[in-house]
Amino acid sequence: MSHPTAPIELQAFLELLDELLDNGRYAWAHDTLAGIRTTVTARREVTAGQRLAVARIAAARRRADDHDGLPSQRHGGSRRYEGWEPGR
Repeated sequence: MSHPTAPIELQAFLELLDELLDNGRYAWAHDTLAGIRTTVTARREVTAGQRLAVARIAAARRRADDHDGLPSQRHGGSRRYEGWEPGR
């Protein structure tokens, strides 16, 4: 069942997405973040899965910062997200 997202919560989530999209440090996740933003804007709703995906992207960035590099599988990151295909 779908639950509407409160307008202030929706606005805060969209602002967070805009910050991440405008920050060059998240270029590796741009397609995922942009896709989430497009969907949230169209549906006016944020799902638990979208929240989790954004939280994981932010956590991957923090882990990479701790290792002075880009998020990658060698540091425990994952490239599994909507639209990603192996070998692409």
